[in-house]
Amino acid sequence: MSDSPFSVLAEEPLPPTIKELGGVNITSESDGHELRFNATTSSFENATPHAVFNATSKSMSLGSGMNTVNPVECIGIGHEALLSATTGAEDCVGIGDDALKSLTVGQDCVAIGSDALESLTTTGKCTAVGRKALSSSVGSDNTALGCDSGRNALGNECTYIGSGAGKDYGGDRNICIGMNTGADGGAGAATGSNNLFLGNGVPCTAASRMVVVFNGELTSGHLPSSLIGDNVMVLGGANITDAVLCGGSLPALSTASSRKPGALMVDPNGHVVSNVTRNDVHTITQGASTLDTLQVQCTNGDCVLKLSSEVDGNDATLTASHTDNSLTIAATQSANIIFKTNGSEGMAVMNNQDVRLKNILRWTGTFTNVAAAGTPATRSMAWIGNDLGIYDTTNGWRKVSTESF
Repeated sequence: MSDSPFSVLAEEPLPPTIKELGGVNITSESDGHELRFNATTSSFENATPHAVFNATSKSMSLGSGMNTVNPVECIGIGHEALLSATTGAEDCVGIGDDALKSLTVGQDCVAIGSDALESLTTTGKCTAVGRKALSSSVGSDNTALGCDSGRNALGNECTYIGSGAGKDYGGDRNICIGMNTGADGGAGAATGSNNLFLGNGVPCTAASRMVVVFNGELTSGHLPSSLIGDNVMVLGGANITDAVLCGGSLPALSTASSRKPGALMVDPNGHVVSNVTRNDVHTITQGASTLDTLQVQCTNGDCVLKLSSEVDGNDATLTASHTDNSLTIAATQSANIIFKTNGSEGMAVMNNQDVRLKNILRWTGTFTNVAAAGTPATRSMAWIGNDLGIYDTTNGWRKVSTESF
C-alpha cells in the first residue's frame, strides 16, 4: 500500500489518431455502402472499388455493384445496373441506373437508360434503349427504342419504336412505330397479336393480324369502328382527303403472269390493276351493311359486275360472256333499265319487259291476239299473231302495212 495520502487514478486510453484508422470501415445505415479510411491519403474512400474487371469471366462493373465473378462477358455501368446477375447471365449490357437490375440468368440483353429492362429476370434476347424502355416487361425477344417504349408490355417477340410506343400492350409479335402508337393504357388489357401499327397515336386493340397505317387516334371517329377487327388492313382514315397510288417503276407487275391473284396493284404506268382470277369474288361494301355493294366476279369465262342498293335491295348485273360473246344487263325487284345520253333517256327496258324508245316508239312484245296485247301507251309496237301491229290512242291496234312507200 502506498504511503501517499492521495489515491492514484487509472489513466483512460486516448482515442485513436486519424493516422491509426487504417483498416476501419464505416457502414451507412441507409443503403449499406461502406467507406474505408486510406491512411496514405488521409481520406475516406469507397470500400468497394468503382471499376472492377474480371479477366476470367470477362465481365466488368463500373459503379454498379455487380458481382463480376459469375456472369460471363457482361457489362454493368451505373448504380445497381445488372446488380443481380449470376451464373447463367451471359453477353448482357446494362447502362444506367437500375438497368437490367433484376436479371439473374438471362442472355443476350442490352439495356441503355434509367430503369430500362429493370424487371427482366430469366428471359433473354431483349434490347431496350431509353428511360424505362421495357421496364416491368418480362417477355423475351423484345426490342424497344424510345422513352417509355414497351413499358409494362406483357408480350414476346415485339418491336416498339417511338416514345411510349407499345406501352402496356399485352399481345405477342406486334410491331408499333410512332409516338404512343400501340399504347394501351390499361396495363395489358388489349391482347391482340401479330399486328402492325404505323403512325402517331394509333392505340392497340384486342384484334389480331391487323395492318394499320394511320396518323391519329382510332377512337377519334376518323376510323369507323367496323373496320377494327381480325385480319383487317387499314390505310388512312376519314380525315384523309386525298389518296394517291403511284406506280413508279414496278417491272415485276408489268406482266399478267407476275400479278398476284386477287390483288389490287399499281402497274408501272400508274394504272390500278385488279387481278381477278376465275371464281374470285371482290366486294366493296359501304359500312357494315351487306347491301350497298359493288362486286366483281369471273366464273367460267364470264365476268360479272354486280351492284346492290341499300335503299331497296335491288340488284343490277352487267355480264360479259366469253362463251357467246354477249353483254347482258339484268335487274331484280321490278327495276327498269334505262339508257341515257347526256342525262336524257334514249332507251329503257321496263320491268314488264317492254322496250321503250323515248318519244318515238315502244316495243311491248309478242301476243297471240289484240285482246292479249291490251292497251299500252301510244306509239307502241308488238307482234300480234303473225302480224306486226302498232298502237295509238285514237285508232287502237292496227296492222302495219306491207305495201311499199
